[in-house]
Amino acid sequence: MCNYKEFIKGINFLAKLGKCLGYRAGDGWSECPVRICALEKNVDYCFNCSEYPCELINKFRWMRKYSDDLKAKGYKEYIKEKLSEI
Repeated sequence: MCNYKEFIKGINFLAKLGKCLGYRAGDGWSECPVRICALEKNVDYCFNCSEYPCELINKFRWMRKYSDDLKAKGYKEYIKEKLSEI
């Protein structure tokens, strides 16, 4: 049986996280394993790391795809493409 109060606590926790704009923006979950790794390796994006792609990034399919696209297209072209989709 579902514990409604615990469920609501979980939903409220997720709602407070919001959308992560990246650790450099000071955004997102402070205990995010990707954030911790990027800080330890002093990289702006995962694909800037000499170990990319790694086991950690492969656990997050959407982030791996985002990183691959960004690396292949470059920042300006990637942003231009995404803006055209709006």
